[in-house]
Amino acid sequence: MKIALLTSRLAYGDVYRKAREVKEKYSNITINVYALPIEVIAGLDVELMKKLILKDNELFKKLRESDVILIPGTVKGDAYVLEDLIGKKVYKATRSIELLENVIKYIIEGKELDRIKPAEDVITNTIIELVKKFVSIKIKNNVAFEINGLKIPFRGPPIVIASETSTSLSPEKAGEQALMFEEEGADIIVIGIPFNEDQSSYRKRIDYVLKKVNKAVVGIESENPKAIVYGIEHGVSIVFGLYPSIMDNFVRYKREVAFTVLPCDFKDGVYPSSWRDSINFLLNNIAKAENLGFEKIAADLILHPPLKGFVKSIVAYYLARDKVDKPLAACISNITELFEADSHSINALLSAIACEVGLSILSITEDSWRTRYSTLETRVGLAMNYSALAQKNYPLNVGVDLCVVKESIKPKSSLDLLYNANDIKDVARNSYKEKLDNWGYVLIGIDYDENKIIACIVKYSGSKICYLGSKAKNILYRILSDHKEFSQKHAGYLGAELEKAEIALKLGIKYVQDEDLFKKLYDFYKDKIKDIDLRLYSKQS
Repeated sequence: MKIALLTSRLAYGDVYRKAREVKEKYSNITINVYALPIEVIAGLDVELMKKLILKDNELFKKLRESDVILIPGTVKGDAYVLEDLIGKKVYKATRSIELLENVIKYIIEGKELDRIKPAEDVITNTIIELVKKFVSIKIKNNVAFEINGLKIPFRGPPIVIASETSTSLSPEKAGEQALMFEEEGADIIVIGIPFNEDQSSYRKRIDYVLKKVNKAVVGIESENPKAIVYGIEHGVSIVFGLYPSIMDNFVRYKREVAFTVLPCDFKDGVYPSSWRDSINFLLNNIAKAENLGFEKIAADLILHPPLKGFVKSIVAYYLARDKVDKPLAACISNITELFEADSHSINALLSAIACEVGLSILSITEDSWRTRYSTLETRVGLAMNYSALAQKNYPLNVGVDLCVVKESIKPKSSLDLLYNANDIKDVARNSYKEKLDNWGYVLIGIDYDENKIIACIVKYSGSKICYLGSKAKNILYRILSDHKEFSQKHAGYLGAELEKAEIALKLGIKYVQDEDLFKKLYDFYKDKIKDIDLRLYSKQS
């Protein structure tokens, strides 16, 4: 197969090197790179490309000798314009040259890319279909029981996500959170009942959640058996946290309702002292439940927090696969809520662990600001690991990722923008120390509850006008329209700070005017790490 890549003069070297790397991995293809007589191809449209090709008879001839022609994903318009001209298949590749191997592999497998959409969009859709197929195959002949049509696998993957509403929310807000969890991909919405909540409040809480949820199965977790019974009587289908001293309260629901059994007894104060005891206690409690006639049972060994038995509990789960003939459930929020780190990376790793261990149900809470969106992150994390398993690969370059802040690969610098510049000025940090304008100043902050940026124009005359909005550009244009007195420097400063505020708002991170948005971790810690290393070395010596 002969593949032709069209690019610009400035990008030719990078594209050629990447094409050569790909060619070395696939001996049955030929990749030729051709540069159009243009410096920057980003934003180019297909009509102009057509004109450039028609002017070069040699290039036109070489393209006609190819089987497939790829143009950058950034090119505007329908590639059929070029396909009609050349008489060969023309597709849009990805926006980034770093993904070229994925594109080539896709074509070699006999699949077609798109003439309008960039290749990464097509590949993503294919990955989603791959994940769906993986789930469909894995769940077949692997169903322990069903809850209102939701299949609970005997051994994961696939894995069911159960998201619990926060007990700190009002009943009304819990209902709204339940709907959000469902939209983020939760299969089960668990109603969290606050400790010692009065009857009127817990009933209202249960009613609100049941009313808000659409298709998701509804579960409940509470220390109050009466609240659980009320929930079951009104539509709850799974109860989280069953142990011997409360089993009698739910015997009449033993066939239609599912329960997760714990390896302890909170009321009698019985707790396992080791991970080995956890499995034995769990087996005993399951046996007691089965003797009472409970049919739909999942086993929760209790995942311990980091540095407090986390690794041992994972070992217990791993060993329980062969000893416990029930689906295994775990609350991963015992990790994320007790780990001062970005939740998306932790959820990605926990998703991989869950797949390896064979868990069937992952319970999630989003009680802290730091762990919000954990439901969505876990759903994406599982998809990433499903894709990796389906492709028999590591969860790396599999079409799904959780790189939220960092990039997977180093971005290409936009040095082509400097081409033909008459002058290049390097603006040093804090190079302007003087007052920006003599009429006043601006104050910028964020309202995280209302999802708004706040920008106030404060004049030395005493007036203060504030603007609210979620888009930095809109606020900037409105302020400059209303206040003609802004100097160029002040307007530039305002735009830069508003953009920082919008990024902070989207990421949910702290914004401080005139300060860096992100910590430079290496610069921040390098001196301290060096000191720690020296102290350790001196002790060892």
